[in-house]
Amino acid sequence: SLETSLKYCNYFFTTTFVVESVLKLIGFGFRRFFKDRWNQLDLSIVLLSVMGIVLEEIDYNASLPINPTIIRIMRVLRIARVLKLLKMATGMRALLDTVVQALPQV
Repeated sequence: SLETSLKYCNYFFTTTFVVESVLKLIGFGFRRFFKDRWNQLDLSIVLLSVMGIVLEEIDYNASLPINPTIIRIMRVLRIARVLKLLKMATGMRALLDTVVQALPQV
């Protein structure tokens, strides 16, 4: 079914992003990796995706009282992966850097 196909695509891409994050962490080292805010954003997105998958699987396989709203929020937050694509555009990067720096002020 379409739902099953999308689920496995999600697993594939999440696994790909996890591997990318681990390789970057090993390659750059802990301190250098976390100095770059883009790496922090990427890692946050990956962790949210993994948590979303875990919550979905717990919800499907057990009768634990997990609020479905939490799972929906995790799905919406995965859209933040699109920000990774924006890193390629130099003009957008300057704009996004400004937004990221302004976020703590909000």
